[in-house]
Amino acid sequence: MPGVGESPVLGSVDAERQYAPLFDWIATQSDLDADRVVVIGMSYGGYWATKIAHTYPDRVAGAVNWGGGIDRFFSREWNLKSASAPSYLMDLSLTRARTVGAASYDEYIERVKDFSLVAQGVLDRPHAPMLVVNGRDDQQVPFDDMLVLLEHGSPKAARFFPGGHMGYGPQTFPTVLAWVKRQARIA
Repeated sequence: MPGVGESPVLGSVDAERQYAPLFDWIATQSDLDADRVVVIGMSYGGYWATKIAHTYPDRVAGAVNWGGGIDRFFSREWNLKSASAPSYLMDLSLTRARTVGAASYDEYIERVKDFSLVAQGVLDRPHAPMLVVNGRDDQQVPFDDMLVLLEHGSPKAARFFPGGHMGYGPQTFPTVLAWVKRQARIA
């Protein structure tokens, strides 16, 4: 996702642009089927998977938002509340700040205030089929964001599990994998 690892782009309101060259490359590969690409975004990556589904609907067969924020996740109120979520093993505020190149958490909060997909009008665009997955008691991403996502556009499927962030449990991964296989037309 933007802002982590070897990503060439920091997180920003238009950082999904980093995926266009990847989709172009996939289309040139004889051993890959560009019509069966499914994007899975876990945690913050779920935001980017959602944005890809809406900004490149003709380039993906489906997208999974597995616990990613959509709207309230980017509010000052939520960021202050979730900064010390006990479900995160490291310094969540510093980790979030680095994804956008911010030197502090306050700077991060300022930079992401426009990331809301509701405010950007992204959710009202046509989109690729989506699966929305999370835990009902998430302390890192507001559960309401999952509901907001379901209120916009179609088609979407959703599965919410007991527990916290991303709803890890024995049925979570098999549920996601089965959906991905259907979207990618894998027997």
